[in-house]
Amino acid sequence: MTDVQSSSPGKINLFLDVTNKLKNGYHEILTLFLPIHDLADDISIEKSDSLKIVCEHPGVPCDEKNLCWIAAEKFAKASGLSSNWQITIVKKLPVAGGMGGGSSNAATVLRLLNSQSENPLSSKELSEIALSIGADVPYFLNPVPSLAEGVGEKLIELKPNHKIPLLLVGFDFPIPAVWAYKNRLLPFHQSNKSFDELMNLWNDKKLNLETSVYNDLAFAARKKFPILQLACDDLSELGGHAEVSGSGPTVFATFDSESARDKAYEGLIAKSYPAVNIFKATAG
Repeated sequence: MTDVQSSSPGKINLFLDVTNKLKNGYHEILTLFLPIHDLADDISIEKSDSLKIVCEHPGVPCDEKNLCWIAAEKFAKASGLSSNWQITIVKKLPVAGGMGGGSSNAATVLRLLNSQSENPLSSKELSEIALSIGADVPYFLNPVPSLAEGVGEKLIELKPNHKIPLLLVGFDFPIPAVWAYKNRLLPFHQSNKSFDELMNLWNDKKLNLETSVYNDLAFAARKKFPILQLACDDLSELGGHAEVSGSGPTVFATFDSESARDKAYEGLIAKSYPAVNIFKATAG
C-alpha cells in the first residue's frame, strides 16, 4: 500500500427531525444532509508496524476510542488484511461540534483503505461497516446532498441544485450526541414535514431557507447553553437563517448570497465575536 491522503469534509443537517425511538435506544430521524467541502479535516494513511493514530488536537483520542481506529480494525477484519497503518488526522473541523467530523474521518479511512487495497470490500460491505461504527458514518462514504431516514443510513442522493453560503460559529465546549438525543424536549416528528415535502423543497428552483432550516435537537441545546441561543439571535438579526448544527455546539446560518453572508461576518466581528471562531463556508 502506498501512502494515501484525502480531505474529510464536514456537514450540516439543514433539516433534522427526530421521528421515533427504537427499542435498541437509537432514534429514527428525517434529515437533509449537506456536505461542507471547504471546511474539512485532512486524513493520511501510511504503512506502519502496528495500528497508530496521530493527531495533535488535544480533544482527539489517539487510541481504540478513535473512530478511525475502529474503522481500520473493522476493515482489516473484513478484508483479511493486517491493520498495520499509521493514520494521521489534521483537525480543522470542530471536535464534537455537530458537524460530523469524527464520522467523516472514519468513513474517509474506510474509503482510502479500500481503494488502496484494490477494493476487497463491496460498497454494501463498506456501508455495513460504516453503520456499525456510527449512524452518520454511511453518509460520509459519499458526502453529497442527501435525504436520510432510519437512523441516518437510508440515504437518497439529491441533485446538487443549490450552493448555500454559510457562516459557522464555533464554541470550545463539546456536546455529545448521546446527551442531545437523551435530553431532546419535543414530541416526535414535531416538524410535521414528510420526506416528499423535503424533496420538493430542495428541488425548487429557489430553496426556501426559512422553511428548510430546522433542528429538533437544538431546543434542548439552546436551553442548556444560552450562548447558543444568543449566537442564533445575533445571526438572525444579521439576516441569516440560524440554527444549531446537529447536536451542537456549532451554530450555522444560511444566507441568500455571499455578499449577505460577508456582511453578516463583519456584523459578528462588530459584536466582538472572535474571528478565530467564525468560519465562512458553502454547503451543498
